Amino acid sequence: MGKTSEITIDLSYLSLEGNVLDIGYQGKGAIYRALTERSVPDFLLETAAALDTKLEADDFNWVYGHPNSLPFEDKSFDVMTSFFAFAYIDRNRSRMKLIREIARTLKNEGKILIWDLNIKDLTISIKKNINVKLSEDRYVDINMDFLRWPGNFGADTMLPVVERYFVIKDKYEFDDYFYIEAYKKDDFN
Repeated sequence: MGKTSEITIDLSYLSLEGNVLDIGYQGKGAIYRALTERSVPDFLLETAAALDTKLEADDFNWVYGHPNSLPFEDKSFDVMTSFFAFAYIDRNRSRMKLIREIARTLKNEGKILIWDLNIKDLTISIKKNINVKLSEDRYVDINMDFLRWPGNFGADTMLPVVERYFVIKDKYEFDDYFYIEAYKKDDFN
């Protein structure tokens, strides 16, 4: 199996306004924690990517469901975030469906922020420890340990998918991860 590698990401600067949709794979993640260190946005949601997850809401405005069929009205959100969730989705077609759903649920000129893995080899066992800076003196560790279909995944894989519905504003690529910030195209919806 693969060796565990370390990634450090600073989210202490993160400030989002309006309704926020956080697409995640499991748990109440780093974006939620980073935002609640300073203030709680109007609405923060996460959808679980597991196919067998039933849709249900809990007391914290979290909604769990399948991301390829988001249970929200068109143009419901101002911002969508995804913190290391797309790497769990093996097929490009499934990633495209999710990006289309995100575009549908984002308001005109809505913003998408994606942090995810750069997988540059045929690794099937992914082991990453992500050290996330939430505030000046608070950090959280996120451990990723999962199996995936062999093949590359990274910014080069995600950019064409995102560009279909969004205009790229910023893209940063590092050895182990990448970041994309984009705005919804005017001609969608």
